[in-house]
Amino acid sequence: MLLTVAAVLLAACKKSGNTNAPAPTPQLKYLTQEIMVQGTSTLTTNYTYDDKKRLSTVKRGNSTTTYTYNGDNLFSVEQITTNGANVIRNVSETTYTDGKLQTLSLKTYSNGALRLESLLNFVYNGDKLTEAHTDNGYIYFYYYDNNNNVVKMQYDSVTVTRNYDNKKSRFANLPPALKSIGYQINQPDFFSANNIITDNNTAGDLTTYTYNYDADGYPTGATVVHNKFTYLNAKYTYTYTEL
Repeated sequence: MLLTVAAVLLAACKKSGNTNAPAPTPQLKYLTQEIMVQGTSTLTTNYTYDDKKRLSTVKRGNSTTTYTYNGDNLFSVEQITTNGANVIRNVSETTYTDGKLQTLSLKTYSNGALRLESLLNFVYNGDKLTEAHTDNGYIYFYYYDNNNNVVKMQYDSVTVTRNYDNKKSRFANLPPALKSIGYQINQPDFFSANNIITDNNTAGDLTTYTYNYDADGYPTGATVVHNKFTYLNAKYTYTYTEL
């Protein structure tokens, strides 16, 4: 009898302990590979992440991009591209004020020699980046929809307008440090919450994106069709891992 009562009490304690245990952190999907087929060419891009689930490297063909952080902020982006004996190194470094990106310096080196240098300064409306000012006088303007997707970008005489789906971007789980400077590091897909379905610019090229999605709403593949620059038409396949 005593053994039976002890067993019941032990079972009750275990059940109570499980009830009060903290809920496990849900795992999210992170893009680890992208395969692009364009004409007869195939290009594979691999993505890696650090122990804080932040994008660490992007390897595409003969190019490797490395992301480094200072606390929660992205500090630098370094891209090294090799072509035979020629080595091109692009370095972007950032400064912040109250957690907001303020400046981005861009430097390009060819075989160790500095070739190009520029500086961007940023303007905000609340928490949204609305303007990027270049040191040669250009101003980029950004406009958003209600889901924080950039639906229009203007600079000089160029206007780009975009429409989006209501699904998760393949980069949906990247840290805010990367999302805030997506355009400036030549990765506009970092910036928006959803997936671009049309992209129209004043050069006369309308680009249409068609996606396949998984059960969680992430794109598993895309077909990209240009009405003018048809040589850029491509098909993509996306692979994720849960972290």
